[in-house]
Amino acid sequence: MGLSSRPTERQYRFRLADRAADLEALVEHWNLTEPAHLVVHDWGGPIGLAWATRHPDRVASVTVMNSGTRIPAGYRMPMKLALFKRFTPLGRFLAQNRNWFVRGTAAFGVVKKLDQAARRGLAAPYQKPEQRLAVARFVHDIPLTPGHPSFDLLAAVDQRLEALLAQKPLTLVWGLRDFVFNRAVFLDWRRRFPQATALALPEAGHYLLEDEPARVTAWVRDFIDGHVK
Repeated sequence: MGLSSRPTERQYRFRLADRAADLEALVEHWNLTEPAHLVVHDWGGPIGLAWATRHPDRVASVTVMNSGTRIPAGYRMPMKLALFKRFTPLGRFLAQNRNWFVRGTAAFGVVKKLDQAARRGLAAPYQKPEQRLAVARFVHDIPLTPGHPSFDLLAAVDQRLEALLAQKPLTLVWGLRDFVFNRAVFLDWRRRFPQATALALPEAGHYLLEDEPARVTAWVRDFIDGHVK
């Protein structure tokens, strides 16, 4: 995704397991000598936490921003996402051929309307259908039911979370007007991990770093600085 390499479907499966393996390889390449402060957002949550739950000794702290590893009871998928997720192959056509997912998230993922330069920046890596393959496949890879190729891995990550976060500092930073990872998802995290500190942003959406950049970065910086040994 973004400006990274663009393998074809014959070269890459575009599954959660592949993304987690990519991160594992990247961390090994960095050859870190100290535990890492993990900051995750959206699909980066399952990817980053898959690595963290396998290597708890290499984690210094965890910051979760509008992400999740399970579906809370009573949660209903918003139609804006269901359009791409449930109605395959229409969803893939709209995401890859029409670029509706990227453009739609830029419109619905914020409370404060993005300026033209920011919208152009978010869409810049996805000018052609072949450049949007990873976006279409990422949406398709969100596991909702058993039997999905990525369901078991996500469930395993979720099951290992409590053991990880019982011993690691955790903070939650949330845009409460996120149309996907909404208030119900945030409250599920709060109930599950009451020891976590939290910054709830009532006037921020999914792209909380666009809506409240100063507050988010200050909070995360202070949290990490407070847990540097």
